[in-house]
Amino acid sequence: MPTNPNTAIEEKMDQILLHLKKIDDRDRLRMIGGTVRFFISLIPIIILVWSVWYTIVNGPELMKALSEQAASAAAKYTQQQGGSLYDQVMEKVKR
Repeated sequence: MPTNPNTAIEEKMDQILLHLKKIDDRDRLRMIGGTVRFFISLIPIIILVWSVWYTIVNGPELMKALSEQAASAAAKYTQQQGGSLYDQVMEKVKR
């Protein structure tokens, strides 16, 4: 029994359209995923740029605070460790 050639062609076209729709849906999801991944990958770059900008703008204040803290820690250590040495030297000098 011969089949109608137009019906066979229409069925094949429907299958092709169905496959194209599936491909289109998959591509849309891949595009959304790529966009989300792109924005997530921008976060470290934004943090790096902000930290460099902050260091350039506030660099002298940061260095001043760091040097003051280091100097006070060194003075405290010297008083704790060097105080007894100073006393020993002064006792020998007084003799």
